[in-house]
Amino acid sequence: MTSGLSWLDTSEHDRRRALDVIDLFAVHDTRDELGLAGVRDAWADRLVPGTSTIQTRARYFLFVPWIYQDLARDGRSAGNIERGARKRELRLITAITASDEEGVPIGARAGQGLKRLPSSIYWNGMSRLGIRLWEGSQAAFHRGFSAVNGNAWHPHLPPPPEDFPERAVLRLEAAEAEFLRDQLLIKKENSQMKLCHLPLR
Repeated sequence: MTSGLSWLDTSEHDRRRALDVIDLFAVHDTRDELGLAGVRDAWADRLVPGTSTIQTRARYFLFVPWIYQDLARDGRSAGNIERGARKRELRLITAITASDEEGVPIGARAGQGLKRLPSSIYWNGMSRLGIRLWEGSQAAFHRGFSAVNGNAWHPHLPPPPEDFPERAVLRLEAAEAEFLRDQLLIKKENSQMKLCHLPLR
């Protein structure tokens, strides 16, 4: 007998949350005997917007836009964007693993067979933190890549290291950490302001 899980999503945000739940089944001890996970997630999104339990490495918030910017410089056509992005994300696994730094990249075990790429995991969070300015699904972004990529990212996004993506580490540089901190504080302040104005009844 096999078990299944199905859902009806009405937005890209709903789809990402459903995929996050599915990913948790791959993690040991994800029980929620008291049923507080929903409450936890709601408050977490208000207090620390754009993040979730499966987003364990902050530099992926930068890796993903850097990859797409690299594709734009290569002049890739819209039809080749998804394939090119996947190839670069898989190459990133090798680059991080080969570095001397401690840390395990996303997909280290699955390797070339990785099904859910980091860009998919961080897509909604990049929007919530104001890193991705273009609204819409990742699939729609791929389809309209040549038209939207130039204005898709925060104008003050830190530049990638000169040797990226051939070499990559998970550790943030100082300027990168400051950028992400500032984005998080801005979004957190906005979320808390909205929380304060929520009706009590």
